[in-house]
Formats: sequence, C-alpha cells, structure tokens
Amino acid sequence: MSFSTATEVMEEQPESTPDSKIDHAASLKYWNDVPATSNGMLAMLGDYPWYSRIDLRGSRAFLAKVRRLLPSCSTEGKLKLGVDCGAGVGRITEGFLSQVCEVVDVVEPVAKFTEVVRNGSLKKDGIVGDIYTVGLENWNPEKKYDLIWTQWCVGHLTDVQLLEYVKRCRAALTETGIMVVKENQSTDINGEDMFDEVDSSVTRTDEKFKKIFKEAGMTVFLSEVQTGFPKNFRLLPGLIPDKMTPTKLGKQHTDFMRWTKSQGVKINGVTPAHIPGRGSGMIATRNLEEGEIMITVPLDLMITIDSIPTPFIKQFPTGTSVHGILAAFLTEGDAGFLKRWDLWRKVWPSRKDFEDSMPILWPENLRRSNSEFQKTPCERPFLLPPSASGIWNSFESSQNDRKFESKCQNLLAQQEKRLQDAWRNVLTVYPNMDWDKFSFHWLILNTRSFYYVKPGQEPPEDWNDAIGLVPFADYFNHSDDADCEVVFDGAKYTFTATRRYEKGEEIFMSYGAHSNDFLFVEYGFFLDHNESDVIFLDAIISNNLSEGEREELVSQQGLEDYQVTPSGVCLRTINAACVKYMSSKDFRNYVQGRATKAFDTRKTWNIIREWIEIYLQESNTTIEALEPSAAQSEARARGMNEHGTKQSYI
Repeated sequence: MSFSTATEVMEEQPESTPDSKIDHAASLKYWNDVPATSNGMLAMLGDYPWYSRIDLRGSRAFLAKVRRLLPSCSTEGKLKLGVDCGAGVGRITEGFLSQVCEVVDVVEPVAKFTEVVRNGSLKKDGIVGDIYTVGLENWNPEKKYDLIWTQWCVGHLTDVQLLEYVKRCRAALTETGIMVVKENQSTDINGEDMFDEVDSSVTRTDEKFKKIFKEAGMTVFLSEVQTGFPKNFRLLPGLIPDKMTPTKLGKQHTDFMRWTKSQGVKINGVTPAHIPGRGSGMIATRNLEEGEIMITVPLDLMITIDSIPTPFIKQFPTGTSVHGILAAFLTEGDAGFLKRWDLWRKVWPSRKDFEDSMPILWPENLRRSNSEFQKTPCERPFLLPPSASGIWNSFESSQNDRKFESKCQNLLAQQEKRLQDAWRNVLTVYPNMDWDKFSFHWLILNTRSFYYVKPGQEPPEDWNDAIGLVPFADYFNHSDDADCEVVFDGAKYTFTATRRYEKGEEIFMSYGAHSNDFLFVEYGFFLDHNESDVIFLDAIISNNLSEGEREELVSQQGLEDYQVTPSGVCLRTINAACVKYMSSKDFRNYVQGRATKAFDTRKTWNIIREWIEIYLQESNTTIEALEPSAAQSEARARGMNEHGTKQSYI
C-alpha cells in the first residue's frame, strides 16, 4: 500500500502502531536526565565507550564511499555546509562532521546538550555554525545544505513526523546535497517496528524506513550496515545493557599469567580477557596514561632460533627455513626442554581454530588457487579473492605463470610453498613426523610471531624467518591504527601506551600495514575498515595491453604492483593507462618527467574506470558463487539475532 500524503498515513495507521505510543515529553525527560557528555549519550554501549571510534570510522568510510560513487559529488576537499541533526553534545560533529565540512550547523532539542556545543572550541573557531535548540519535528531549515546527517534520533518521531522531516530535508539540500540517516533497525521476529518505553522511541524495520523515504520523494542511493560492534550489545534506542565486563579466560590463562610474572614478565595495568564479539584480547585493568609501559618481556623467555639447542638446528639441510625448524622443534623437540613453556602452549589456539579460519587448511574446493600444490583440477567458481588465489572467475589471466613476484599477490600459493618446502626438509630428518602437529605449530608461528633478529646480526634474506614467539604479548589483537608502541632493544620487548586508555578498553597493537587479503590468508581475519587495504589490477591491465604496449610498459616500469588503495590509484596505474593512448615517444617523455603535454585526464580516468569495473565484475561473480552458502547460514541464524543493527542510508 502506498500513501501520497501525511494525512493518508495517519488515517491508515491503527492506534496500536508502535509509533503511536511515542510521548515527546517523556523522551525529553529521559534525555534531560542523561549526563551531558559523550559517554552519557552513548549509555547503550555500557562500559565500552571507545566503540564510538568504530561508529565514527564507519560513518567516515560510508560518506567517502558515497562521494566516490556519486558522479555529481566532488571527492576532494570539504563540503561547504553540513548539519548534525539530533546532535546531542556534538560527538559526531567533533569526531567526524567537522573533518568533512567547513561549517556544521547543529539541531538538538535538549538545551543542556546544545549549551555544551555552544561553549565548545568548534563554536569558538567558527566550525560550528548556527545552533537550533528544537526537535526535528519542529525544525524548518532555512538554508541549503551539502550534507544533512541524522543519526540515532528519528526513533523519537512518529511515522508522520519522520515523513514530513525527510520532505523538509529534501527541500533543504543543494543540487549535489546528500542526506544520510544512520539508525538502529528492528530485529522483531515478526518484522514489526519495536517500541521502547525507556526513552519513548520506536525502532523501525528496514522496510518501513525505505517506504517513508520513497513517500518523501527520496531515492536510496546506498545502504550499508555498520559493522564492528559486539553481537551481544542490544543496540536499540534507549536500551541500556547490563553492565558488561570482559569475560575472564579461565584457569589455564590465569595460571599462565602467574607463570609469566614468575619468569620476569612485567605486567602493568593490562590483562588478557575474552572480548565480546572478538575472542581473546588485551584490556586495561585501570585507566592508563600515555607513555605508560604496559608489558615488558625478557628475551630469554622467548622462543627463537637462538633459544633452542644448536644440535637440533644442525640436523636440517642447508636452506631449511627458520620457520620450519622452529615448527619441527615444537613438534619433536626435547620434551624436557619444552616443558618450560607448557603453561603457555596450553592457551594457544587449537588446530580446529585454524581449520575454521585459515584458508590453507580448508578443503580444496573452498581454497582453489594457482598453487603448485593444488591436487584437484582448479575449476570455477574460485571463492578466494584474486590476490589470495591468483586466479579469476570472470576472465582467463595471461599471468597464471607469473608467480611469487610480489609478496602481496598469489598469497595462498606463496604461503603453501613456504609450508611445503619446510615440510619436505623436515621429513629428511624426521620421516615419521605427524603432519597435523607440524602444520599446527607452523601456523602458530605464522600467526603469533613477532619480528626478531638476534642483536648484531643482519636480517635474513627471507623476512618470514625473522620471527620469534613472545609469551603474553601474543594476546594483543591487531588494529591498523593501534596506539601501542612496540620496541625490541636486544634484551627485551617493551609495549607502551601512546594514548590514554580507559579501564576496560581493549588495547591493540599493529601487525604491520597489510591488506585485508594478506591478513585473511596469513592470520585468518580481516578488518572492517583498513586504511592499508589494496586491490591489484595487474592481471586486468596485462590482459588489456597489446604486445607492443606491454613491451613499452615493461621497459619503463614493469607489469607488477598496479594498486588501488583507499586514497586512490597509484602512479604506476596511471602510467599504464597512458600507454594505451600515447605514442611511444610521448609515453617515455611523460614517464621520465620530460613532458606532460600528451597527458589526457579524461582518457586516463576512463581507462582506469574500465579496469576497476572489471574488478567489480569479478567481485560480483564471486559473491554470486558464495550466496547459496551464505543464504543457508542466514537461514540458520534468522530469529536468533537479539541485537539491533545500525544502518546507514543515503
């Protein structure tokens, strides 16, 4: 059923609809009783206020994606004027909108919240513009905005009020303006909106939102679910979960921690814990200040090539990797020697954990790749991304024989070769070694090692052999922008906080600037937002070149490492596009920096766009191949999800 006017909507709705129970006076009373702080506004996150960073990062990535995809929207510079609707104390304005807009107006009905914004530095600096202390249902914009951002507040509007609000926003957008609505969604098993008596608000279904947007004359250009929040948070408007404390990891972990302290590990203000939605990790047991040393681990407690018996090492043929020797030692080394680390080894992941998360242990039909160790015929569909598998669903690559030229591509084949080469050498010494145990220990080293080179020695030729296991520190999870300094001075590893941490907050370290494909293959996880992520266009570009163009490109820069990153395409990719339309003389002059007159911006970007569209086609083909199994998983999970999701619409 469709409605053409707000009056018709009101007439068609029965009195018992969830939004009919909304009481604006009760809503205002609820929020007036909430502390005028960012943590107060985020009470639904309980003892985990740092998830605000996840929210803001997700919003920033969503807007950046929209600006890239909308042809009429500039991707460079700040938007001139934005407005934060339902702004609270200005958390979103301060943490996000002020970074993407020159000026941000604020709309918020609670006077004590707008007073915080009015007295803030952004207002004094002129970044915050006009402040409207009024509810969204009564806000009549008098300006034209490039961005209208509405988050976690329209649950206090009835359906009629929301419809009229969106209509007014539509009229208040510039010609290239964007409106984003980021809201919780109902997970009612009957597909109904949900009313919350605590703050007198309604949580709507995705279907309801889209119906209202359509009636308001708006087109949903992009819709995306915010990821990264723990699944057991009940993220519904006004619902405050029970106070959540990270779960203790159990007696084995307690015994291990006690042992590490007895062996000289210094632990200050941190502890391992089960992180809701993340598995194990490291959290702060108290407020930590910037510059505080959290952990110190002495060298003599580490497992390295220098800490195991020399006679064991000398058994293996020349060329056996350090990685392989250490895995063999953990599998067949002297039990008395290894006993020292028994408590540590008991808290390591299991082989089953690796079988679930690491593609190298998956059945061959799930991990098809261009690996020389692929036993069954390599038939489509290929389910891993091309950087991992080295093969494509949507076309035949002319580079199938070009393996191992980049540590960032053909990832699974490279990993499998390292493992199999180590296994082959180890079998010459221990022909009866158990494969499951060896490969398990090889993966323990692969996923939990730190960079280690003996003081005074040169780094090994293969960076994969610069490894050592560091007890207790291996609880740290990875973040691309971790605020933890890691230093090895030859005698100890030191982990220092580089910002203030709140009690209960998870502390991350960085495993390095790696793409999601690399993290997935090497560690068994990926990040929702990864500033180091990259896709490679090598095979696409090579397939698109004539023999003459290929030779010209090889003579100037080679045929590898054509990248697209979150910040754009690399210069090598731009050069590759230029070879498609420039003469040989013009191309060489351009690449060598002698002349740029032959460069044509439109031609260059049209060529690059075509290459990226081929990659998108590959992605869609793979997604279609995965959809049947994904649908089965969703069917099993349907009805079991007890938490609301956050959805962004544009």
